[in-house]
Amino acid sequence: MTKPVSVNPKLTMIRKVLAKCRPVLLRGVGVQAKVQVNPMAAEAELVKLDAQLTSVIQGLLAVGGLPVRHHDEPLPQAGWVYQPLTGLRNAKHGNPCSGPALGYVQDGKMAAVGVLLTDYADSVLAAAGEGTMDDAAGRLRVSARALNDAVVQLPMSSIDTATLRLMEHGDTVPFHTRKTGNALADALKVAAGSADGAIATRLTMFERLAIELLVKEAGGTAKVLHTTAGDVMLTGNVKLVAELTAVLQ
Repeated sequence: MTKPVSVNPKLTMIRKVLAKCRPVLLRGVGVQAKVQVNPMAAEAELVKLDAQLTSVIQGLLAVGGLPVRHHDEPLPQAGWVYQPLTGLRNAKHGNPCSGPALGYVQDGKMAAVGVLLTDYADSVLAAAGEGTMDDAAGRLRVSARALNDAVVQLPMSSIDTATLRLMEHGDTVPFHTRKTGNALADALKVAAGSADGAIATRLTMFERLAIELLVKEAGGTAKVLHTTAGDVMLTGNVKLVAELTAVLQ
């Protein structure tokens, strides 16, 4: 029997940190409303929010004595990695899909991860062998839908979308497309089954490992393709990812 997620000490710590981040994040959500009125002031305040979340995360994680790294830094052999405000560019343009993410890395693999986005009321967490869980909804599962008539999340970069000819493929293979501009948000949608698959580009190693764990523990799969647009990560159920691979190659 799979042990409950709550007994995993790394997930317990992640849940604790995200709970402390939640009020800081919610206080900052109102800043995004200022984007249309005063973009420069809003951007400055979002930078402050990013710094405040960093302070909370670092302060809590440093107590354990393990390395604590920003997601742009090299991953530790064993330690914590965090992204204080995912989708910062989105937030600067008034898109509320942003928030903190952090994970525990062991021997180059993501052992546990948690994400808290403003579009979600609760944290979503995953650990190797223990499933992907929403704090309120419980265990998440990817959809079983094939590519025909599926909903597929597109990369943030319009240039990558054009290079991969994704809109053209959508005309020949009838799948529907959406775009949040946040690869981690897309991974949560795939894990929860509200999107059937996702195509992500320009990922940091932290994002790649976090997305892989979130989707795989929800019963899906993740695959990296080497394309003219660089490395592309595909996520979804096994059949859908195989179909996306055939389309893109």
